Amino acid sequence: MNSVKEEKRLFANLPDWLRPVVLIARDTGLRLSNIANLRWKKVNLFNKMIIVETTKNGEPVGIPMNENVYQVLKNLNKVRRIDSDFIFGKNGKPFRRWWISKSFKKVCEKAGIENFRFHDLRHDFCSRLVQRGVDLYTVAALADHKNITTTQRYAHLSPEKLKSAVAVLNFGHNLDTMGRSQKRQSRNLLKKNRGERI
Repeated sequence: MNSVKEEKRLFANLPDWLRPVVLIARDTGLRLSNIANLRWKKVNLFNKMIIVETTKNGEPVGIPMNENVYQVLKNLNKVRRIDSDFIFGKNGKPFRRWWISKSFKKVCEKAGIENFRFHDLRHDFCSRLVQRGVDLYTVAALADHKNITTTQRYAHLSPEKLKSAVAVLNFGHNLDTMGRSQKRQSRNLLKKNRGERI
């Protein structure tokens, strides 16, 4: 999303059933298929983890919950159906991916947000992490990117990370202090040779 204003407009227009779906997508980076088929047995509220067994890469992955996701799932857990294990759905069946995607598109149009698809929430997740200083390898693990080159497309979003990297060179000797230090050492050596107290 391009701005905080757009984000506010998006959430202001979300229907109640879609709001938790979008929030979880935004704060976990999970793919739409994983969210649509998410089951309670794969959610550990105690450890604040979501286990996704069927990923695009074919390997299970554990996604930690931030406080936003935890609160959403905790509240949904209080009103969950006893005849279905699906978190998001109707009449015991999960929402269809195309229905979520179509509904999200309508909300974006209503909110005046152009060229933004449900899958872009995943890109937004990665972008925000990088912008806040999270290293690319951690972002790759959270986004379940099999190849780091997929994650490297977000590298340009972290100029502050690059600045902080070279800032570590400020510690220790700089050219000015090295010059003073060498002069002091030379004076002390001269005094020592003359037999003077240093």
